This record gives sequence, C-alpha cells and structure tokens, in this order.
Amino acid sequence: MISRLSLRSLLVPLFALAACLAAPQALADTGVITFEGETTAATCTVEGGTSNLSTFTVDMPPISTSILTPGDVAGRTRFAMRLVNCADVANGVRAHFEAGPTVDATHGTLRPSNGGSVHFALFDESGARMDIGARHQGPSYAADSTMYYEVAYFRADAAPIVPGKFNGSVAYSLQYD
Repeated sequence: MISRLSLRSLLVPLFALAACLAAPQALADTGVITFEGETTAATCTVEGGTSNLSTFTVDMPPISTSILTPGDVAGRTRFAMRLVNCADVANGVRAHFEAGPTVDATHGTLRPSNGGSVHFALFDESGARMDIGARHQGPSYAADSTMYYEVAYFRADAAPIVPGKFNGSVAYSLQYD
C-alpha cells in the first residue's frame, strides 16, 4: 500500500508536469503586434470642386427611388482633386478616405444624413469600388496632377427609400507613396 507521504510526493511532480504541458497552449493564444509607419516631408495642397478649396461639395444628380434595389449603384458622378504646390513627393500621391462616424464599415460606404438605406459609394479612377477607410486604394498620382474619383448612390438594404435631399461626408488625407 502507498503511504500518504509517497502519494503526495508523486502527485506534486505530476501536477507540475501537467502545468508545463498546458503552458504552450496558453502561450499560443497570445502574441505581440508591431505597427510600422513612416512620416514624410512631402506635401501637396488639394483643390477640389468648383471652389478650388480642400473642403468641397460634389453635386449628385437626382434619381428615382424606383430604380435602386438592394446592392444597386446609380448616379455615378466623377469629381477631381487637383494636387498643387507639391514639395518633396518622391513616388506619388493618392487620397486616403478616412474611416469614421460617417462610414458604414459593413458596406464600406458613407451613411446618409437622413439615416436612410441609400448610401454613397466611392470609386477610383478605373471604376473599382473603394472600401472607405482601407489603405492603398486606386492609382497613385504624380505631384501637381489631378486625381479623379467617382461617387454614386448605393442601396445598402431593403428598407423603404424616403424621397428628399440628403448628404454624406468623409474626411480625407493625402497618402504619399
């Protein structure tokens, strides 16, 4: 028969061994993420719309509520962002449309001011839809050139469309390649 003392002397090493075997599994669920960035001395001024200001409005055509079903796009409108007074731009420039409170992350679109189901979708110059907030989208432009993008209505869901005026906005920054 095994004495209590010898049973304890066997259990302690067994528990220690079990803890060691479990430790690698616990470590596999953790890690470290390193974020790398870069700052640059490159600068450009943006002139947009008819005002030639960095904050501008793009007027969209009115469309009928009957032409959009969920997932549809209509009313594509091209807009320009002129790059002027550029300095120290080594490779190229593109607009980075920022994620924020006006962005619907599920669809990558801009929420409308009326809370409705018709959002605004952005497209690069080639016509590819952009996921607002994502990095490196669309072509890169040379310093002191004009960047072209498009905006369109996008029906995000099947909720009824309420006729009337609405708007959406997005912050942008210049991304230097």
